[in-house]
Amino acid sequence: MKRPPPDSRSAREGFGKRTAEGELESILEWCASVVGPCEVVSSDRRFHRRTSVYRLRTASQNCYVKVHRQASSWEQEAHGYEKWASAFGAYAPRLLAVHESEPLALLVDEMPGEAMDTVQLPRDLEEEVWHTAGRALAGLHDLAVGEYFGPCKRDGASAGVLMQDAKDYISNELERLEDEGIRNG
Repeated sequence: MKRPPPDSRSAREGFGKRTAEGELESILEWCASVVGPCEVVSSDRRFHRRTSVYRLRTASQNCYVKVHRQASSWEQEAHGYEKWASAFGAYAPRLLAVHESEPLALLVDEMPGEAMDTVQLPRDLEEEVWHTAGRALAGLHDLAVGEYFGPCKRDGASAGVLMQDAKDYISNELERLEDEGIRNG
């Protein structure tokens, strides 16, 4: 596995100061054990600093490894890939592997194409893309019906207060976010 060239944003910076250099090395070794030799071609430490994402190049594909600082967000995302992503078919990245020990990480393949916020499309083509996305999203309705609303653990069990009414859940979340915004400015 190769690190980014010296003139690019360093992988260590993308990984975050709280994570030791050895942990990044262990994640890259784990990735190589799954997809073969790979190199980091770019990194992105999320604004909230709870995750870091690395784009990796292998001999046959590009893929992404997402490293989580919080077990709760890792569990929710792992659950989403393992239980819900199939509803999207070819419109969701394929989960290649799950790193279940610290540092917690997910390895997914790269989707073809470009992000919608980076391209200018004619209106009719843009509408077609959004309709296709809506049809893919509708596939979630064919999955098993849950018993509550809110965050979950990897196995689907509730990760918080059991909320069985969608309106109550959304109201509580909006109040929580408002309180957090007032506290943090």
